[in-house]
Amino acid sequence: MTIVLVIHEKTNPRIKEFTTIFEGLGHEFFLATTHMGIDWFRLDSTGDWKPISKPERPVSATVLLMHGGDYEESHQAVSAQLVNGWGKAFIFNAPGDPPIIEGFIRILRPTNPFGLVKKHAKEICEFAVDTSVSAPLPSCCVHAAKHLIALDILCQGYLFAHGLLIGAPGSKSEFPTTEAWKRIELSTERTEWWLRGLGVQSLEELQAKLQEEELLPVSAEKVANKLRAALCPDATQSHLIVELRELLAELLS
Repeated sequence: MTIVLVIHEKTNPRIKEFTTIFEGLGHEFFLATTHMGIDWFRLDSTGDWKPISKPERPVSATVLLMHGGDYEESHQAVSAQLVNGWGKAFIFNAPGDPPIIEGFIRILRPTNPFGLVKKHAKEICEFAVDTSVSAPLPSCCVHAAKHLIALDILCQGYLFAHGLLIGAPGSKSEFPTTEAWKRIELSTERTEWWLRGLGVQSLEELQAKLQEEELLPVSAEKVANKLRAALCPDATQSHLIVELRELLAELLS
């Protein structure tokens, strides 16, 4: 597997970030910079670069990672070098909203500060070599589902109301004990409170909405089932809500 990263300046700190997340995935990593013309380098696993001669330069790429701000200046020169083309091309920028360019898949995570992790690198590599038409996009190329975010906010509300959110008072005894507060606490234990906050009529509708927002069906089912279990009358709700937040954190990463 050959990965080519295109970015303006060879001292850009994002170069080390990219090499870190792709480390150990079995590839050759090349850097093409567009500062004062185009130059090619080989990257090691620490992000250090080494100039290479023309015969050493790649003529194809499995994965092309293009900085959005450098597209206009570098695309033609990179294409001329990669005469045998590339498998999948991705475009990124600092805030995570790169331009829409035909032939490029947008990475919808910020890269300054760097918001990609090894999970994303692995998914990018798997997607690049998958020739099936139904291959799922890497999660970093899909907008985080709004219902997942809303559900995470509700989980935080539940845990805060029960005095269990990190950063809230350290024990139940430190929390208000008024009747009004008790009513707030009890309201977060009702299914209606969760459905209203999510803007759905049922957990089945929530599962369908999550799939509409491009969450994998198995993940959408897992989220709905985890919430369903937490809302059972005899459930240990707080423990299950904590588990649900952990699942949401994984899916939102």
